[in-house]
Amino acid sequence: MAGSTYKIDLSNQAEQKNIDFMVSTTQQAEGSSKTKGISKTDPSVQFRFEHKLSKVRLNIETGNGFAGNHSELAGMTVALTGQQTTADFNVLTDDKVAIAKGYEGIDLLTAENGRTSEGIVMPSNDYDGMRFEFHVKGHVQPYVWELNNSEKATRFEPGKEYIYNITIHKTAIEVTATIKDWEQGNADGESGSAE
Repeated sequence: MAGSTYKIDLSNQAEQKNIDFMVSTTQQAEGSSKTKGISKTDPSVQFRFEHKLSKVRLNIETGNGFAGNHSELAGMTVALTGQQTTADFNVLTDDKVAIAKGYEGIDLLTAENGRTSEGIVMPSNDYDGMRFEFHVKGHVQPYVWELNNSEKATRFEPGKEYIYNITIHKTAIEVTATIKDWEQGNADGESGSAE
């Protein structure tokens, strides 16, 4: 972090807990950066953390033209193209991550057996230029699914998880999708004293 600017970099998805950018929100007095109702006699501040990025989760299986036991997915890599991979977030003034058109690709974190893949991605205004590329070992070309084909969403929104159930056929890809908010890990937040 340089000054109050936090640099977000999503190019390495290997340790997702390190890139899951969250910001705490507190109840603040209007027109002030001070938290309401806090004093020396009642110094407890309760924080609620919000995800400022988006998450994609893929459940993958093989279809027509494959062996049928999904074993051919072992060692597969999955990329999401058309991505903004870096952003700056001013922790004192910004409310959301600034969206910019991205042209990089992100290699998602994919299980060794190829059956699941996930990633933390930047929010977006649309899905233009974005696609999943499934690079199956021993296959020359990747299998591709354009996100503009999505029927349930048109962009990545902050704090939302996008679940795609992918069936890779040797001639096509079949997808169903679900979108859900990330669940809170500790209800409405919790209090603690740091000394």
